Amino acid sequence: NMVIAPWALSEQLQLFPDVPATALILFGCCLTTSFGDHASQNQLSAVDLCSLATQPLFMAVVFMGTLWEFILIKQMRQLHEEMERLAIRRQQNPHLPHVLRPAIAAALCGAAANIGLKAISELIRWHGFARQVLFCGVLVLPAALFQVNFINRGLCLYPQSVFMSVYGAVLVLSNTFFGAIFYREYVALLSSASRFMCFSIGCVLILAGISLFKYREHGGRGLGEDSTVGASATCEEQTSLHLQDPTSQNKDDEHASCHKNPEAVVGWILRPLMMIMSVPRPLMMILRQSPCKITWNQLSK
Repeated sequence: NMVIAPWALSEQLQLFPDVPATALILFGCCLTTSFGDHASQNQLSAVDLCSLATQPLFMAVVFMGTLWEFILIKQMRQLHEEMERLAIRRQQNPHLPHVLRPAIAAALCGAAANIGLKAISELIRWHGFARQVLFCGVLVLPAALFQVNFINRGLCLYPQSVFMSVYGAVLVLSNTFFGAIFYREYVALLSSASRFMCFSIGCVLILAGISLFKYREHGGRGLGEDSTVGASATCEEQTSLHLQDPTSQNKDDEHASCHKNPEAVVGWILRPLMMIMSVPRPLMMILRQSPCKITWNQLSK
């Protein structure tokens, strides 16, 4: 996205925060992938997959994810005019909460689709029945269609270099979280304090990289030569739209403080990492135990 989007779509690449944000997201994805569970799984039949899908913990997580999806859809329907207006006014510095809504909605659907595709591959690998593969495909298809819909909605509003970076990072977190619960990979992850700490640091780095995109500068040519405001509008019109946006004034203050004190940004990024590194020893001893044995009394101690 950083290389192709500016060249193919005439998008404006900003060295800060695009480069450090992408670097943090990439490094965080490497950590979460490296320290995840890579143990080879045994044969998973259709009965085993149904047993995994009916786990109480996974069903609770699916319920929460579905509820979150409906909330995001409702918010996007209610705020679609505001999202479109701000997307036009702030093409080079989109409002990050607005960018996150279609990104998270697409990532949640993508996680469901990826779990279903993994199940289909397991059935094909161990010569499952055609009707079982077809049944999984029918369950996966709606999630995949909604995923593509929300991706297109985000790309229609926001620069590809920003939206796809945010969406890709959220998709990695969603796949890791839901996949670990479905295939019970969290048991092996929580059994090692060092692996859990490195995995958590990777998640924090991904979130920090996403947050850095809010420091993008206003102005620039927009999304390309065919952009409505980016190329065809005059400088006075862009300035007028910028002044009419109340949220842009807050962003200007953030940009000013960021450039005056860049150490504050570095400290803001490293502070969550230091918090993780300073996890008390009793808590890490509790995490070594089986997840089902962790109680509130143990955590309070």
